[in-house]
Amino acid sequence: MPPTRSYIIACTPRSGSHLLADGLTSTGIAGYPVERFPRFATGTTFTAAQRDALVFEPPPESSYDPAQDAEYIARILEEGSSANGVFGVSIHWFQVNDAVRRLRSYLNTSEGGAHDVLSRSFPGLSYIWLRRRDKVAQAVSWYKAIQTGRYVKTREARGASQRAAPEIAFDYSAIQTYWTALRSSEKSWERFFATHGVEPLVMDYESLCVDYEISVRHALAFLGLSGAGISVKTSRHEKAADAQSFEWTDRFKALQAASRFS
Repeated sequence: MPPTRSYIIACTPRSGSHLLADGLTSTGIAGYPVERFPRFATGTTFTAAQRDALVFEPPPESSYDPAQDAEYIARILEEGSSANGVFGVSIHWFQVNDAVRRLRSYLNTSEGGAHDVLSRSFPGLSYIWLRRRDKVAQAVSWYKAIQTGRYVKTREARGASQRAAPEIAFDYSAIQTYWTALRSSEKSWERFFATHGVEPLVMDYESLCVDYEISVRHALAFLGLSGAGISVKTSRHEKAADAQSFEWTDRFKALQAASRFS
C-alpha cells in the first residue's frame, strides 16, 4: 500500500540530516527518511573526484531507465514508510532534478515541475527545512567528507574510522566552492518554498545538536504525529568535526575576511 502522508527533509550536505533521520526513525512512526537519490547499484563506490562530480554535474544519461526508475520509486515508497503509512526521505537541493526525473517515470509522465511531481508522488507532502547557521564549518565538513569518503561518524565505527581516514590538505579554493554552493542551495530552497506557498518546519543543525529529543518531538508534532508514549533513542551518529575541522574553519574565516579587505 502507498503511504498516506509524506515528508521531505529539505537539506544541504552536512546539515544534520542523518542525525535528524536517526531520531525520527527511532520513533517507529515517522518513516525512514534517509537519502534515496540518485539511484545507484548496490555496492557502488566512488573516488573523491566522482563524489565531487555528483554535486556539480548531472548523473550520466546511462543511469536513467524508465522501468528501473519506476520500480525503484515504488520500492523506496515501501522501504521508507513506517507501519502507520508515513513516508520520509531526505533530499539535498542538488538532488532535486534527479529525483524529479525518476519520479516522472514512476508517474508515467514527462511533464510537471518539481513541486507538482513531488506532491503527486508523495501523498500528503510536508517539508522540514533543515539548515546550518555556520556555513563555513559546513563547507569544511563537506570538503572533508568528499575528500575522504567519510560522510558519517558512528560510535560503533569510531576507532576504525579514525585509523582509516586518509590525510588531506587544507584547500581554500575548494572550501570556497562548497561554501558558495551551500549558500546557493539554501537560497534555492527558499525560492522553492516561497514560489509554491509552502510553509516548512524550519530547523537548524546547531539546535538539533543541543536539544536533540526536543527537536525530534517538535518535528513529530509538525507532522501531526503524537509522540505520547514514544521514545526517541540517542542517535548512533556523532559529530564529525575534530580539532582539524575547527582549525580549518577559523583559518578559512580569517583568509576570507582578509580577501575582502585586500
